[in-house]
Amino acid sequence: MEENEQKPYTFSDDEAFATIGEAYYRGFGMMRNYDEAFRFYRKAAAMGNPAAMRRLGDCFLLGRGTKPDAETALSWYENASEKGDASATLRIGDFYRDGFNALITKDNQKATDLYLTALQQAKKNYDVWNAPDIYLRIGDCMREGIGIEKDIEGAYDFYEAAANLFAERMDSGDSESEELLEKADQGMKTCSEMLGVTEELSNEPFDA
Repeated sequence: MEENEQKPYTFSDDEAFATIGEAYYRGFGMMRNYDEAFRFYRKAAAMGNPAAMRRLGDCFLLGRGTKPDAETALSWYENASEKGDASATLRIGDFYRDGFNALITKDNQKATDLYLTALQQAKKNYDVWNAPDIYLRIGDCMREGIGIEKDIEGAYDFYEAAANLFAERMDSGDSESEELLEKADQGMKTCSEMLGVTEELSNEPFDA
């Protein structure tokens, strides 16, 4: 191989197992099978894969491929978050926003802090897929001044960025983003009404 020639990218074992688990979990190219998804996620998580850890949290939370166990779900989310998984951090933020069984007491400031941490994790890992979910939460916090200074124009920008990325996810076949896109669009509309404008606020590029 020549000195400047790049080596082909190859999956590590944990990434391969996590990818197979995701295919079973979402029914990509095969029949959806939560039992098989859970099995492959466990293999990947045992090797330290943060996305698989987060998905194990989903499995335990929702009882997919295993019995529901909220405490174990939270533990897996925390493990994934510590490894930099933005989506896991977002989920924990939602638990603090809403309260989570007897495990977490509602704490809006903690929720907002976690959403901001998730934003930094997503930027660090170039996590474009999960970024709009984070933008949506931060837009809500900015609009209402929850755990962060109230900023309607800033909230609008986050909603707009979320809407654009949710639309891209829908174009790639993710039907679950339709409802989220509607929430982002509603957030933009609400911010516009609060500011007393009827047109888009700006076309400036957004950089979270």
